[in-house]
This record gives sequence, structure tokens and C-alpha cells, in this order.
Amino acid sequence: MVGTIPSSPPCPPASPPAKGTTSRRHTKAIPPIPPLSAEHKIKDMMRLRNLPNPMASSKAYRNTAILEYPRQIRHQEHPADYKALIKAEAAFRHQLFRVSDGRGLKNTKAARATWGCMENLVMSPVTLLLNLGSVYVNCEGETEHELAKALHWTHNKEAFRRGAEDLMAALVGEEHDPYEDMANLFQTVPTPCPLACPFHSRRHINSLVDTITKGRLPNLVPEGWLREEMDLVGISGLYLRGFSQPGFWKYATAFREFWTGPDKSMRVPMLHTQADFLTYRHPDLRAGFLVLHYPEGMFLVVIVPEEADGLPHLEAALTPQLVSRSLNLTKARRTLLAIPKMILDQTRDYTEILEHVGVRTLCDPSSCEFSGGKKWTHLHRLIHRSVMPLDEQNPLGETEDVNEVMKQPVVRFLVDRPFHWQIIHLHSTVMLLQGRVTDPTAATYY
Repeated sequence: MVGTIPSSPPCPPASPPAKGTTSRRHTKAIPPIPPLSAEHKIKDMMRLRNLPNPMASSKAYRNTAILEYPRQIRHQEHPADYKALIKAEAAFRHQLFRVSDGRGLKNTKAARATWGCMENLVMSPVTLLLNLGSVYVNCEGETEHELAKALHWTHNKEAFRRGAEDLMAALVGEEHDPYEDMANLFQTVPTPCPLACPFHSRRHINSLVDTITKGRLPNLVPEGWLREEMDLVGISGLYLRGFSQPGFWKYATAFREFWTGPDKSMRVPMLHTQADFLTYRHPDLRAGFLVLHYPEGMFLVVIVPEEADGLPHLEAALTPQLVSRSLNLTKARRTLLAIPKMILDQTRDYTEILEHVGVRTLCDPSSCEFSGGKKWTHLHRLIHRSVMPLDEQNPLGETEDVNEVMKQPVVRFLVDRPFHWQIIHLHSTVMLLQGRVTDPTAATYY
């Protein structure tokens, strides 16, 4: 993100001198600073500058930018359990991200290499929380204790179930209990899927998900990930189906430099748009924050380090509390945004990292304890897939306003180096999607 100082107006003429005095003041108009083009000195834009004073108040922008939620939000029937689960989700996602990105793995170099310490990453913390929570409420003994600790849950299982019901109601906007009508909530009905035949089980799951999501999550379960000896597999997926508001200009996508190091770059397609975005530069993190709104109460937070190689230091210092405080300090500024065009799509088996968050018995057939005396039943795989697209699609078919396009921006926010991003649900504050981008060419589509 690079802040530019707007053109300065000429100085006002000096007042006439008083009688009997002479004036030595000479006024001279300050020439306006020529506007920078979108491609001007990209190689020199490796460091952020201090942002100018806001052109509009943050409060006024928040009142107009946050769109009305289209569906009715059901009042929390169990507010204490709901708030406890929201608090647990914040702690769970922070720990999960540190483990999932490879830096939090304490075991071996092979485990770190498997997950890739600084590769592209996309995950849905709240989906994994609810997936593991559905296992937790059906466990007992040591397995129950380990899962509760990993989920940062300090109450009983019934409280978790009540909190999860309220959370899902807040996310989907249903007026009634979401578990009363599975068909309306998930657009499907529970169907048995025995794992005795991996080929038919995988085809059944993938076909069902592909139909429900209209092709947005094809091949949810990769080939070879199901086997005959498996008796319990956790599968979850989340994709972003909304479009940013304002949308990106269709005619302005162009190849630009993306810096992966102080002297190393690659050419990637960049999206462009301009609006009164909420922005903030954190002086201690040396990073810029930008908020991009999505429909139905979601917003994307893009966090760009000041240096091209500053992402590891940035992510090591990021906490949910720090992000929340930074968002409260954002100001509305006329901003030109440039960000790589891409689709982040990852499928991973999270059973590999359960041990690193303290869950050791769930995947062990001799020590896993499920309710009802189910012996030798254990979790074989925890498959999770997340999809995050960034493109010029506009569901309303809106065209760009020429007057808006021609306005001179106050700030240029260039996402031209590895960055961290989060998609947060406004009404519940849970993390829907989270990740990083270090190589847009590994995710870019044309």
C-alpha cells in the first residue's frame, strides 16, 4: 500500500499591507503534483508511506458501506453458550493457523515440509471447529478431554451443541432451529454412505456435493483418500460464493510485477478497482490493512507487509485481538486497489496435525473412546477443502461509473508482495476463511 499526497491548491493571495508599511511577503503558486499512473514506479513501491488524513469519517463510511443483511438473524437462544463458542473459535483459529502453516509443527522437518511453511494457504477455521465439534460431542473419556482442550472449550458437551446451533443460525440466517429441517439448511438430507466400497463412496459424495454447490466444489474427496478399512471419515468444505462490492473493473486487469523478494519478482494478472475503502497502516507491524466488503455480512481483510520478505514476521505477530484493534483504527480513504487475480483452492488432510494440537487418541483404534461403547472406531481422515476466488465477476451486471473511475485516488493500495488475508463474518465475528498468498501463479486462472 502506498499513500500519495493529493495535489496541493495554490496558496491564497496575501492581504494588502497596512498603510505606512511595506510587505516583503511574496506568494508563489505551488505547482500540483502530477498524478501517478497505476504502473508508475512499481519497482520503487516496496515500502509503505504514511497515509494522508482521511477524506471522510470512518463512522460515516461504516454506516453506508455495510449492506443490510438480507436474511433475518435469529436471536441467540443460548447467549452464554454462543459467546463462549465465539471466544473458543478465536483461540482455535489462531492455534490452527500456526500449526497449519508449518511454523507451529514441533515434531520433524518432514512434517514442516509436508505442510509447507510459506506456501499458499487457504482454510476455514469455523468449518473445522464445527466438524471436530461434531466428533467431540460423541466422545468420552480421554478423547473427549483432548478434543475439548484442542477446541479451547471449557464447558460441557451440551453447551457446545447449543452454542453451535446458535452459531449456525447466525451464519445461515435461518429463523428456526437449523437442526429441525436439514433439507432447508443444507439443501440435502442425511443419506448413508458406507465406506466398504471406496470407489462408490467417493463417487457418491463428490456427485452429491457437486450438485448442491453447482460445480463450485468438484472432486471434494480426491482419489485414493478413502479405503475399505476406514469406518469414520470427517469431510468438510467451504467456498466463497459472494462477490466483492464494489466489483473489480473488467477492462483494467493487466499483468504487473508481484515481488517475492527484494530483488525477485514475477508477472501476474492484477485486478483493479477504486472506492472509499477502510485502510490503516500499523506502525509496529509495518503493514497495511484494507477492508473489502462482501454481501450477506462478510468482509475481506487484506494485510500487506511493508517489505517483500516481511510476511513471516507479520504472521508471527498477528493475533485476533491485534487484527480487531487495527480494524477499529481504519479510516475511509479514496483508494485505488490492485490485487492478484486468482482462485485459491486447497484440499488437505488435517489428521496429520491433530497430534500437534493435543489430540492423540482420536486416530488411535486402541485408545479412541466414543459414546455408546463403540470399540475400535477411530477417525481415519479429516478432509477439508476451501475455495477462495478473486476475479472480475459481477452478478448484477453492473458497469463502471466513468465519473467514479476518473476520480483521483488519495491512496494506492498495491498488493504486489506476499500477503495475509482473512474473511470475517460481521455479525458473529467468526473466521470464515483465512490464508496467505505467496505465489499467485500457483493459484491464478485466466
